[in-house]
Amino acid sequence: MLDRSSFSRSLHISTLACALLLGAAAAADQPAPPAAAQPSAPAPARSATTQAPHEAQATQGPPAERLSFAAAVLRALARNPSVEVARDEIARAEALVRQSQSQWFPVVTGTGTVTRLDAHRIVGGQIFINRQQEAANVSLSVPLFAPARWLASSRAGEFVDVQKASADDVRRTIALAAGRAYLAVVASRRFSDASQVARDNARDHFDFSHTRRVAGVGNRIDEVRSAQELATADSQLTANLAALARSQEALGVLLGGDAPIDAIDQADLPVTIPTQLDLALKDARDRRGDIAAQRVRLSSAEHAVRDSWADYAPLLTAAFQPFYQHPASATQPE
Repeated sequence: MLDRSSFSRSLHISTLACALLLGAAAAADQPAPPAAAQPSAPAPARSATTQAPHEAQATQGPPAERLSFAAAVLRALARNPSVEVARDEIARAEALVRQSQSQWFPVVTGTGTVTRLDAHRIVGGQIFINRQQEAANVSLSVPLFAPARWLASSRAGEFVDVQKASADDVRRTIALAAGRAYLAVVASRRFSDASQVARDNARDHFDFSHTRRVAGVGNRIDEVRSAQELATADSQLTANLAALARSQEALGVLLGGDAPIDAIDQADLPVTIPTQLDLALKDARDRRGDIAAQRVRLSSAEHAVRDSWADYAPLLTAAFQPFYQHPASATQPE
């Protein structure tokens, strides 16, 4: 059984609990006072860099020329300065061949002199030097044995083959660079489109959060968080648009133009995959331009070492020199 003091303490605790419950119920029945208006998060301004791609393109000027993958590669091979330099190098090598072959031809040189003095030179009553003298000389030389010249022409012909192989390698390099730049434009455009969708979704989310907070069913934390997401999406869209512009400029430079070049949305790439490793290695050895160029350079260097003996070989030349002298002198007949 409980003593008197314990019973009194339990009674006081029960009375206090009932009072607290009655006070909470009365407070719940009273209408809640209107909440103080909280400052809303400002909506990020829509700058020109975060506009839709077609809007940004309209404000920046006329749209860039759009090409297909095959057309872009063909234009790069036709207009790229490196390809033009490679063609000129082939023409220069062919000119060096003709220059080296000119050493095979006969060489004809001729001289003529007329000497007129104030008077005859007389010694012992005889004319020693006439007042006027005419002389002419023609020299014809023909190389009969000139291995150094002949092998120089042969090496010049091999240099033409080296330049042609190098030109093919340059064409391969430019085609690869143009293809990669084209795919970079396609990838940058898709990144920009995805960023545009993300930015629009972030803006809609911010508008929704802001409307809920104004209506009293949302909170400021959601509104600020959505504003932060919108700012992040804006910065990503701006960066992707800048990357797209840079990739278009790079493609225009590779294609030898003075304006950016745009790519179509789909790049049709032929797929040829060898079924066996041996076939793949054989195709690499036979079809890669850089390997073929190195093979031709190696062969030319080996021939230059093999033909180095010609530098020590003698040179045999036939010469014919007719002359004319009038009047005859004491040392030279007429």
